[in-house]
Amino acid sequence: MERKKCKSSYYDCKIKNLKHVKPRNWWSAVKKISGMDAITKSDLRSNLQIDDLDNLSDIEVANKINGKFLEPLQEFQPLQITVPNNDSISNVLTVSELDVWNCLNSLNPWKSGGPDNIPSWVLKEYAMILSLPVMKIIK
Repeated sequence: MERKKCKSSYYDCKIKNLKHVKPRNWWSAVKKISGMDAITKSDLRSNLQIDDLDNLSDIEVANKINGKFLEPLQEFQPLQITVPNNDSISNVLTVSELDVWNCLNSLNPWKSGGPDNIPSWVLKEYAMILSLPVMKIIK
């Protein structure tokens, strides 16, 4: 019972007023409650666990940090990719002008354009003219 009273009084004293303060102050209070101290720029180097940190330059510290990030990648082996010759590629990947026209003609003109910033309505409106050049690009 005493524990509930303590929680209630703590809420009334500390937390209740945080609803009406700046978010920065609220987060500061949350960090204090949880036992986290705000890390300042000067404290950042002290949190690193690097041997002989005081004698290293900023570039050397950055290289050591990058090396630690790259250590897990040393376990992986590169993939062995075999590239098929041109004859087998041309047999597998075939796109006709009609296929391109059907795709362009089925675009929704009200949707936004892609990364090329060409509006969909332009592609749909001029699908007949664009289908041959697009087919040549794809091949």
